[in-house]
Amino acid sequence: MWIAGQVDTTLTRVGLLLLDRGHLVQRLTEASAAPAEPPDLLLARGAEVAQSLRALAPAAPLVIYVPEGQPAPRGAAALVLRAPIDPEELLLRCLSLLDPGAGAPGRGVVIDARRRRVLVDGLAVHFTDTEFRLLEALAERAGEAFTRRQLLRQLTGTAVSATERTIDAHVRSIRKKLGSRRGVVETVRGVGYRFVDHGPGAAPEPTPRHG
Repeated sequence: MWIAGQVDTTLTRVGLLLLDRGHLVQRLTEASAAPAEPPDLLLARGAEVAQSLRALAPAAPLVIYVPEGQPAPRGAAALVLRAPIDPEELLLRCLSLLDPGAGAPGRGVVIDARRRRVLVDGLAVHFTDTEFRLLEALAERAGEAFTRRQLLRQLTGTAVSATERTIDAHVRSIRKKLGSRRGVVETVRGVGYRFVDHGPGAAPEPTPRHG
């Protein structure tokens, strides 16, 4: 893998993480000659640098990391990501190109409690605090069906019948954000909801029925 462009903390971090995973990472500068070994991936900071890299290795997949304030390239046959971006998210995007189809961590729905974030097929998706706590509560006891009242207790510590339907609204929003993985949150007829791991595929979204 070749990395080129002005050094910043994001690119430095991604390079180190790739090295930790056993990938050969070569840092190119304007004065660098192209290495003899062709790269399996190009990571460029900025559109101009990306154009130069592409000329050196036209067959390699290209990721363009666009710094804040710079225009995104037009018509580029590349994956274009804008700053600011979490280094680990950029890493996952690079890994998906380096190891396509590999069952690497991050495939499916990953709930990172420490960072309070959710990755869907390796991409960070924003959830509100309430949505995150609801999804986390379901996933912690995957396969177990929860009533709406039980889920309300998880969120508020109380069971208020008048607001149980708010759970349905939160679940609809969660499913929308999960996209093709929305089937991990199933409707249990006559009960409520449960989290189910369907593996690499995503189950179709069930039709909500309220018991």
